[in-house]
Amino acid sequence: MMRCRHQLRGLRGAAMGAALLLMLGSPRAAWGKPPKAAATQSADEAAAAAIELPADVNDASLRISAMDTIYELDLSVQQLNALRAAATGTAATTKRTPGQATPQLLAALKNFQTALLAGKDDAQVAKLRNQVLDLANGEDVQLDNGIVTTPAARTRAPGLCLQLKASQLAAYLAVHADEVSDPQELMMITADGLQDVRSDPAEKADAATISQGMIQDTASTVGALVAGMNDVQAQAIAQRVTDWLRSVDTMTTPIFAKQRQTLEDSAGKIVGNMSPVAVLNNWLDQQMAILLSNPQLPDAIDAILKVRLQSQ
Repeated sequence: MMRCRHQLRGLRGAAMGAALLLMLGSPRAAWGKPPKAAATQSADEAAAAAIELPADVNDASLRISAMDTIYELDLSVQQLNALRAAATGTAATTKRTPGQATPQLLAALKNFQTALLAGKDDAQVAKLRNQVLDLANGEDVQLDNGIVTTPAARTRAPGLCLQLKASQLAAYLAVHADEVSDPQELMMITADGLQDVRSDPAEKADAATISQGMIQDTASTVGALVAGMNDVQAQAIAQRVTDWLRSVDTMTTPIFAKQRQTLEDSAGKIVGNMSPVAVLNNWLDQQMAILLSNPQLPDAIDAILKVRLQSQ
């Protein structure tokens, strides 16, 4: 949650997402967990409500982000302990600009954490997640909670993904289907977007800045999807994508339309003959690397384990 997502990542794997959702239903309900007794639920809520959030709003949002990912993956105690051990020395040490939040956002973050830790009401979790996202986009809110993955996190991420169950991975992919893009399609969507920016009078003044941001984001995303945790290869692919998009950005609309098929073919050559499964695997590794790089991950795990222990 609260990750910076590029507007072009709205490419949904509709068939895959729909199929997974039909098979799985509610991402967590389909895992066969028996409903908790009322007394246990009350204990969960009491233990969850007692956990304090960090006073710094950036840290608080990062803590919530880690908890939310863990909630979506539905990690067991054994998996949490393995993740906690792997997180040693993987955190990003980025210096952050002091954050600013409204009282409404702070209250929503607290309520969201309580719901995540209690882990009993998927509908309430979804409602509070959306509320936090809406409030975080307010004019009076400033958050510096981006995460740059660390080398240690990228090294350990693939091994941790292998420890997840197929049902956990399938449910997580179903929830995030709109964030997983086919690399070649993403390049073409960005190419179309660059043309739209050039032709939109409302964006004329900021066209160069907008286009540069689109190019950088797409290049890094394609590099990661194709090369995974191989940083050298990912950077090389990202540079080729950057060069390709910059050349597209110089085309007039008629030339672009005329050469569209040729551009699509050349984009395919940059990406190579990528297996869709390999793309999904690389995306999952990247998400795990982001989680491991989250400086609030250890404290998030400790809070989750504390609540589970107290509610037993």
